[in-house]
Amino acid sequence: MTSSVDSFQIAGVVVFIGLSVGVGSFADFALRYITLPVPYTVIVFYSGFIIGVLRNTANVDLGSYIQSRDTGEQLIVYLFLPALLFSETMNLSWHQVKRSFSQAAILAGPGSILVCLMLGSLAYCILPFQWGWLYSMLFGAILSATDPVSVVDLLKRTKASSKLTTVIAGESLLNDGSAMILYLFFANLLVGETYTASSFITFVLQMLFVSPLIGFSFGYISYRISRILHYYG
Repeated sequence: MTSSVDSFQIAGVVVFIGLSVGVGSFADFALRYITLPVPYTVIVFYSGFIIGVLRNTANVDLGSYIQSRDTGEQLIVYLFLPALLFSETMNLSWHQVKRSFSQAAILAGPGSILVCLMLGSLAYCILPFQWGWLYSMLFGAILSATDPVSVVDLLKRTKASSKLTTVIAGESLLNDGSAMILYLFFANLLVGETYTASSFITFVLQMLFVSPLIGFSFGYISYRISRILHYYG
């Protein structure tokens, strides 16, 4: 019984990933032959919206496993988000990144904190849900991570300034980490965890330096392995 359930769950994940890749590939293929005044990302968004509406109205089950809360988080955080970040990073110019990094870091760091505070305050004062401050700030942390993919695509299509494009793309890449730190901080406070000055500094330093260090280490190891394979291949 357990093996059949596991097989159904795996099949649901495979169907979900295959459907997502198929829709994106079809949209990209169609745009090569059909001229539309709509960016690729907008078409993909509305395609997903239509699929969701059809699923709810027709009661089509794409697999209960991918609809669960934990699995949805795992698919986004460990499968889709790294691929999106890697793809966008590979398209950036290193020389432009060096020139624009400080501006992108200011927007992604203090800018994300300011957006979180503003959105959290608006949610606390305006929304009719009677949330406390922590819930409101958690809501603000979730929405503070802007994702201007369609804006970047439009800037590239209109041949806008490469520096402006790099600043916007760099900010969208960095603010994911800022939003994650803010989210974890307020989520920990909601479950009853308390922070002293030293524990808060440790938490921030761990998020800001330890995690990127691990990422750089794996990146460097992958680079060295690829160089070795290229040399002996």
